[in-house]
Amino acid sequence: MMENLTEVKKRKYNKRDLVTINTTAGIDEDLEIFIYKVFEQFEKNVGPRFSEFTAQWHKSNFGLIFCGRENFRETYEFTEELFHRVKKYVRSEMKGKPQHTLVRYTGLYLIYSLYFKQPCRPRVKFRLLKDEFEEFVNLSQLARRDNHWDVTYAWIKLFTSHAFHFVATSAPMGIEMAYQSELRKSTEKGGAAASQEYFKTKEFEGLMNKVTKAHNKYAKMKNCLSDSKNSGDASLFLIDENFTKTLKEAADKVDKKEKARKAREKNQIGNNRRSIKYKFYGLGGPSEENL
Repeated sequence: MMENLTEVKKRKYNKRDLVTINTTAGIDEDLEIFIYKVFEQFEKNVGPRFSEFTAQWHKSNFGLIFCGRENFRETYEFTEELFHRVKKYVRSEMKGKPQHTLVRYTGLYLIYSLYFKQPCRPRVKFRLLKDEFEEFVNLSQLARRDNHWDVTYAWIKLFTSHAFHFVATSAPMGIEMAYQSELRKSTEKGGAAASQEYFKTKEFEGLMNKVTKAHNKYAKMKNCLSDSKNSGDASLFLIDENFTKTLKEAADKVDKKEKARKAREKNQIGNNRRSIKYKFYGLGGPSEENL
């Protein structure tokens, strides 16, 4: 299960290979495989028994999904993203299609297990929008009506343990969260291709192909209707014949400058933090006399 959890990519910067690791890669695949394995067991045993869920949990070693994080911040951000993606399995619809009730029960069990299994302290909470909360409540009422008391217990335990954060947006808003929000949106829309650089994506290549065709068509039309020797038509020949190539080079140049700027800013922040740390330890830190 954990093989696809991290995705390693290489890119060139200043003629050096840099390695980029996406710690959330593979989450969707792991979740989908686990959810539908449990769903199959529920169908076989005619009911969403939590014992069936825990058996599959241990068999799949799903609890190890939190392992391998380098620091608290990475663990916290990973847990936030994991919780965001688990919620969709409790919704009444997924990708515009009705979702099976047993899949929704499995999603609720997974929310219950992940919340209490997570290593973060304080615990990461599930962000719930108003319509998401209403669907959770409706699902719990359905479970109570059908006498699925283990599902009802999981919901009540989560609710009384304050596992939910009731919000107006699915992700925190603010300038400092812009990159993370954009990354999440692009991932949900583009899947694996979303982690690629934009100027290397199929979308950008498609736009460049359209520009190339339009430019060639214009150049042919201009050559048919004008005369380069005529002084009155001379201004029509000022256009760059290699316009698309020039445009692509300009885009690459801007992209490289932006990467270099971000690298400088990151190094500066690191240097500032190191200087503060060295200054603190150089003074010996707070002594018991000063406390």
